Amino acid sequence: MSTNLVATVRIVLALTVQAIRFSNNAKLIIQQLEGFGLPPNPIKPQLYQDAIDSLTDAFNTLQAHPLNLQWSTDPILPLNPIYPNDQIRIKLSDNRALLALDRTNDAIRYIHTALLVSDDSDITEQLLLIKFQVKAARLVLEDGIDAPPFAGDVKSR
Repeated sequence: MSTNLVATVRIVLALTVQAIRFSNNAKLIIQQLEGFGLPPNPIKPQLYQDAIDSLTDAFNTLQAHPLNLQWSTDPILPLNPIYPNDQIRIKLSDNRALLALDRTNDAIRYIHTALLVSDDSDITEQLLLIKFQVKAARLVLEDGIDAPPFAGDVKSR
C-alpha cells in the first residue's frame, strides 16, 4: 500500500471514531429529555444508535485485512453532565448530531480520495464497503436530526 493511501485511510479511521463519539453523545443527551409534558421521541435515539452501529461496522472494516489499520484504545469517556433544561439538551443533541454528520461527510470524501489512489482490487472492494457503511450512517443521522425531539411532536424547531 502506498503511504498516501495509508495516510488517507487513517484519516477516515479518525473521522469515523469522531463521528461515533458525537453520535453517541447526541443519543445520550436526547435521552435526558424530560419533555414539557411529552415523553422523548423514542425514534430519535434509535436513529442515532443505528448510525453508531453503521459507523462501528465501518470502523471494524477499516481494521480488517487487507487494510489492517489499528486504533489505539480509547480512554473511558466521562458520563454526560446533566443539563438544566430541555431546550439546551435539544440544541446540544442536534449540535452533536450535526458534528457527527460533518465527520461522516468528511470521511466519505476521504474514502473517495482513497479509492482514486488505490490500485489493489481487494483494498478497493473494502473501501467500497466502508463507503456504503458510512453513507448508511449519514442517511440515518440526517433522519435523526430531522426527527422531532418529543413523541407526538410534529416539529419543535
